[in-house]
Amino acid sequence: MATDVRFKPFESSEHPERFFAGLTKAILEDDLIVDAQIDQSLRVVIVHERNLGPFRGWGMMPTLRQALIVAELDYLAGNNKFVSHYLTGSLAPEEPLDDWVLQGNDLYCHKDHNKLIIEAVSNHPDFRSIAYAGEDFGSAYEKLNGHFRSVGYLHSSR
Repeated sequence: MATDVRFKPFESSEHPERFFAGLTKAILEDDLIVDAQIDQSLRVVIVHERNLGPFRGWGMMPTLRQALIVAELDYLAGNNKFVSHYLTGSLAPEEPLDDWVLQGNDLYCHKDHNKLIIEAVSNHPDFRSIAYAGEDFGSAYEKLNGHFRSVGYLHSSR
């Protein structure tokens, strides 16, 4: 039976290496891919095998961080255990990477030489893709988010 997941507003973690430990395991130990995209303003995160193999977990929530959390929980629980009842996502991004996805761009996370790589993949010709490596998902995510903060990226607020 699926579990209904609803969230309180997110509070950031002081220990990003412990945050998203399940996604770190999925990428580094099980050699899976994590994709983040948008579908009618809902953020969609899919944990799957390489070459678009079978889904191993997914989350669809109003914000990117919430979708990452649900996808991680779903992956750890064995796929299709958590159900979202949201019809639309938030149009107010909670952080730069959430805004990146809200603008129709993607995040792509994978393993390369035992390092976790998180890449902001642009679907717009004026932007280039940017990637960061890390020992774990939480740290790599925060590095990439920090980069977007440092250059003042919040497209939706312009």
